Amino acid sequence: MKRGRWLVVGGAITLGAALAVACGFDPPAKHTSTSAVASTCTAEAGVYPEPNCDKSERICESSGCQIDPQCNSDKTCMPFADNASNPTLDFRIRWLNVVSPSSLAQDFIQKSIINHAIKLKQCSESGTGAFNWLLRVNRTTSSLETGGAPPTVDPFGLGYCFFQGSTGVFDVRPEHVPVTFTGDTFSTETIPRLLVPIFNEGNFENVIYLPLTDVRFLNVGISPDSNCIGAYNPAAVDNNCNDDIGLCSRWTTNGSLGGYISLEESDSVAISLVNRTLCAILTGDSDNSPDAGPLKHCVRENGAIRAKGDYCSKTKTAGDCQDSMWLSATFAASAVKIHDGATTVGCGVVAPAPSVDAGSDASADAGADADAASL
Repeated sequence: MKRGRWLVVGGAITLGAALAVACGFDPPAKHTSTSAVASTCTAEAGVYPEPNCDKSERICESSGCQIDPQCNSDKTCMPFADNASNPTLDFRIRWLNVVSPSSLAQDFIQKSIINHAIKLKQCSESGTGAFNWLLRVNRTTSSLETGGAPPTVDPFGLGYCFFQGSTGVFDVRPEHVPVTFTGDTFSTETIPRLLVPIFNEGNFENVIYLPLTDVRFLNVGISPDSNCIGAYNPAAVDNNCNDDIGLCSRWTTNGSLGGYISLEESDSVAISLVNRTLCAILTGDSDNSPDAGPLKHCVRENGAIRAKGDYCSKTKTAGDCQDSMWLSATFAASAVKIHDGATTVGCGVVAPAPSVDAGSDASADAGADADAASL
C-alpha cells in the first residue's frame, strides 16, 4: 500500500495551513437542525457534514497488523467497556474527521496533530492519548454529558473522568444537553458553550483549550450492542499498523458535530507547539513583526483582528460580520468506563493551574523548537 502521502493545500505547509466524496445520508426531514446539512464532505461554514462522510480516496487493503487481545475486536470499534450492562452509554471519541475549517482539515494537521493526540499508546496506535473527548448518553433522561478528560494510565480498568477546573481564563467543566432519539440515532440541542482540553503529553501545565460555542451533535448512530459509534477499519493500516489518512481512513465515522470559534477568543489560546495562538493557526495571519514576541498572535489593526472568519457570532450565519470560524467534523467513538474522578487529578482532585496555553500571557513559555507532532 502506498504510504506517507500528506496532502498540503496551496503548496508548502504554512503555519496557518499546517494546523469530497459523496456519502449516503438520511433525508433532511429527519433532522431537527435549523442549520444546513451537507450533501457531501463539505467545508462550508454553518453546515454539518454527513455523519459517515469520508475524505480519503478509499484505497484500502487488508494487512497483517496485530491488535492486542485486550483491545477487543478490531472488527467493531475496539470498545474498552460494555455499555450493555450500564444505565448510561459511555464513549470516548477515537477518531475526529475534521471537515472545516480548511486550516485544520488538511491531512498534515489531521494526522500529525489531531489524531496523534487522540490515538492511544495501545491497540496498534502510536499516539499520546492527550485528547480525550467523552460522551455520556442517558437514554432514560434523554440527555448527553460531554467534555474532556485528562489522560489515564489505565484506559481499560480505571477508564476516564470528566475534567473540570478554572484556568484563570476559562472555567472548564462538562456540559449537559437534551437529546432526541430516532431509533438508535440521536441529535442534541445546542450547547451554548463547550471547552475541550487537550493535554500535551499529559502535562497539566501545558493544556490547550478548544473553545467552542453553539455546539451540536447530529445524527449520531449507536451500534446495536451500544458499544460503538462508527467502526474501526483494519484495512486502513499496513503490516506495521501505520495508516495514510489520505488514502484510507482508519475509522468509519457515524456522527456529526459543529460549532463556531470566536477569533477574538481564540487569540487568547496559545499553542506552544507551533508558537502561535489558535487564531493565528485558524486564519494563517500572524503578527511576525520584530516586537511581536515569541508567541505569534493574529495581526491587529486599530486594536481589531485583521483576518476575517467565515462565520458571524451575532447573526449565527455564514459570512456577515466574519468574527468567528466554523468548525465541523464527523467522529467515531468506542465504549469506555467513565468514573467519578474522586481520586484523579483534574477531576475530583484539584489540578495545578496551567502556566502555558491558557491565555495570551503564555508566550514566555512557548518553546521555539517544540515538535508539533508531540501533541
